[in-house]
Amino acid sequence: MADIVEYFNWTYVNTVASEGEYGEMGIDAFRQEARHRNICIAVSEKVPINADANRLDEVSLLRCTMYSINTK
Repeated sequence: MADIVEYFNWTYVNTVASEGEYGEMGIDAFRQEARHRNICIAVSEKVPINADANRLDEVSLLRCTMYSINTK
């Protein structure tokens, strides 16, 4: 993931991962790599595996809001 972020010259990103070992370990690995590459993680969100549509909408709204703020 860090390679993709660098490829697009992004320096400020948000992350979304599923709760549980797989998602959390993946984000932890990305966090470490991002730190080495001076990539800032603005918001890191965990979504429960059993999340309902409302929770997914909350995460989606957060991402859209952060994108709007950062592109102005």
